[in-house]
Amino acid sequence: MIIVEYVDEVWAAAGRAILPADPYERALHRFWAAYIDGKLFPSVLAIAKDEPKMTKVEAVEQLHTGIKLMEEAFERLSKGKGFFGGDAIGYLDIALGCFLGWFKVCEVVTGFKFLDNEKSPLLVGWAERFCSDEAVKDVMPENERLEEYTKLAMAAAGGVDVTLIGTWPGPFVLRARIALYLKGVEYEFLQEKFGEKSELLLKSNPVYKKIPVLLHHGKPICESMIIVEYVDEAWPAGGRAILPADPYERALHRFWASYIDDKLNPSGAALSKTQTEEAKVEAAGQVIAGLKLLEEAFGRLSKGKGFFGGDDIGYVDIALGCFLGWLKVMEKTSGVKFIDEEKMPLLAGWAERFFAHEAVKAVMPEPERLEAFARKRQGGSSGAGDRGTEATGGGIRETEQRKRILRRGRHRICRHRLGVLPGKKKKKAMAAAAGEVRLIGAWPSPYVLRPRVALNLKGVEYEFLQEKFGEKSELLLRSNPVYKKVPVLLHHDKPVCESMIIVEYVDAAWAKSGQAILPADPYERALHRFWAVYIDDKWFPSMFGIAKAETEEAKAESVEQAWAGLKLLEEAFEKLSKGKDFFGGDTIGYVDIALGSHLGWAKVIEQMTGLKLLDEEKTPLLAVWAERFCAHEAVKEVMPETEKLMEYAKMRLGK
Repeated sequence: MIIVEYVDEVWAAAGRAILPADPYERALHRFWAAYIDGKLFPSVLAIAKDEPKMTKVEAVEQLHTGIKLMEEAFERLSKGKGFFGGDAIGYLDIALGCFLGWFKVCEVVTGFKFLDNEKSPLLVGWAERFCSDEAVKDVMPENERLEEYTKLAMAAAGGVDVTLIGTWPGPFVLRARIALYLKGVEYEFLQEKFGEKSELLLKSNPVYKKIPVLLHHGKPICESMIIVEYVDEAWPAGGRAILPADPYERALHRFWASYIDDKLNPSGAALSKTQTEEAKVEAAGQVIAGLKLLEEAFGRLSKGKGFFGGDDIGYVDIALGCFLGWLKVMEKTSGVKFIDEEKMPLLAGWAERFFAHEAVKAVMPEPERLEAFARKRQGGSSGAGDRGTEATGGGIRETEQRKRILRRGRHRICRHRLGVLPGKKKKKAMAAAAGEVRLIGAWPSPYVLRPRVALNLKGVEYEFLQEKFGEKSELLLRSNPVYKKVPVLLHHDKPVCESMIIVEYVDAAWAKSGQAILPADPYERALHRFWAVYIDDKWFPSMFGIAKAETEEAKAESVEQAWAGLKLLEEAFEKLSKGKDFFGGDTIGYVDIALGSHLGWAKVIEQMTGLKLLDEEKTPLLAVWAERFCAHEAVKEVMPETEKLMEYAKMRLGK
C-alpha cells in the first residue's frame, strides 16, 4: 500500500487520483485499508489454513464481523456511487479487491460463502464491478488458475488438505463421506484394499488400525461419528449444521446415534451370521423392534419435517442412513421386510427421502453392487458391510457393562448441592430451583459418578435420586424407556441418558459456568471423544475381565489387555495434557471424567486380585494423575470410598 501511495503521488497528473484529496477522507481510506490487512484477511486465512492461534468458530465469527463492518464502510465512503473511491476504483477498492480471487478459492476449499447477497448486498455488487473494471481484468488471475496453484502448493507441503481413508462398501465410511458432502468439503478418498492395511492407515490409527480415518492438515480423526462431529465443528460455516444448536436436542441426537451403534447394528450383524431359522427369526425380530423405536424417535426429533435433523439430513440421519443399502441386501437374503410402509410409515418415507438426497446419491453404493460384494466375500461381514473394519460400536458399551455391575432400583431422595465444596463459597448464580435438575443413579456406579463430577465442576445444584438395588423406579422407567438404566439427568423434567452424553450436555447447558469440560478446538475435542470411547469399549472391559475371570489363563489375558490399554492411555495423557496436571490441561476435563470414574473400582480389583494396575514404574504419569484426580474437590465429595465399594462388591459377588 506504500507502493500504491507512491504511484498515486509520482504520477499525480496521470489518470484519476487513487486517494481522496480531503485529508480526513484520506485518513478514513487508510484506516480501512489497515483494517483489511490487520484483521479481515487474517481471519480468512485462519479459516482456510486452520491456524492454531484461532479456532474455526472464532475465525468465522471475526470474518462475519469484518464483512459487516466493510459493508457499512462502503455505504459511508462510496456516497451512493459504485466504488469505495466514488465513481472509480480508489485506494480502499485496491486494498480489498486484490483478495477477491483468493476469496473465491477459499470458498471452494472451506465451503464458506464470504460475500452473501443477503448479508452484504453492497459488497456483492461492488465485487462484480471491481472484477469487470479494465484496470483489474488485465491483471486479476483466473479463479481456476489460483485453484490449481493452491493444489500444487498443498501437494508441495505434503498432500491435500482433507483425506479420507476407507472402502466404498463400508457403512461407517459412508457416514464421513455424507458429512463432508453436506459441508461442501473437497477431499481425497483413499480406498483401502480388502484384506490389507496400508501404512498410512496403520500410522494414522495405531490404536484400532481400522477405517474410517479422516486426515485434516495431516492430523488424523478416527471413529465414524466422531468424524461426523468433527466435520460439523471444523467447517461451521459450510452448509447447514449437522448437530442441532440446542444442548438438549444435541443430547437426544447423540443418544439415538449411540443406540443405533450399540443395539440396532449388532442385531443386524447377528442376522447376517445366523445359521438356523430359529436364530434368524429372533435376530430379525430384534432388528424390527429397534426400528420401531426409531420410528417413534423420528416422530419426536423431526417435528413433522422430512428428516431426523428437521429440514435436512442431520446427525441421526447419517448414523442410521448409512445402513440402508445393507438393509436392502439383508431384506433380499432373509426374505424379511424391515422398514414396512404400513408398520413404519415415517421411516419408510424418510428412507426414500434419504436415498434421494444429493449428499447421499453422490456416495451411496447401489444395493445390487453391495449384494455382489457380499456374495464375493462369502461368509465375511457382508450383512453389516465393513463392521469388522470399524472401531465404533465393536466393543462393549457402558449399557452392557452396567448389567454386570449394578441392578437398578427404586430411588430414595438425597438432596445434594454441587458447587458447595469444602472451604468454598456456595455458588448462587447457578442454583437450581427445587426439581430443576435431578440425577437418577446409584452411588457405586462409575457411570453415575461421571455426571456428578461434571455437575460439580460446573457448580450446578441438583437432587440425587438414588435407585434401590434390585428394583427400578417408575421415574427411571419413564425417563429411560429404551435402556431402563442409570444414570439419567432430568433438567426441567427433560431426560438426558448415557453418562458421557450427559457430561457433554452439562458442559453445553452450563457453558458459562466454570471451565469448559471439552476443549474449544474441534481437533482436540475429537481426540478427547476418541479416548473416552476407547476407555468404555476397550480398557474397562479388560479391567472388569480380571475380576470375573474364572481361570488363571483368562485372568492373565485380561491383565495383559488392561496393562496394554493403560500404556496407551499413558501416552495419550502425555499428548493431551501438554505437560499439565490433567488430560484436560489445568483442570479436570472430558477424558479425566471418563477414566477417573473407574478409579474406585480399579482399587477394588487391585485388592481382590493382588495386582497393581496403576504402577508408578510402568505408568508414572497416570499414577500421579490418579492421585490428583481423587484429591480434586469436584471428585472427593462424590467418589465412594474403596472400603465401601469392596463391601458392595463382596455382597454382589457373594465372595
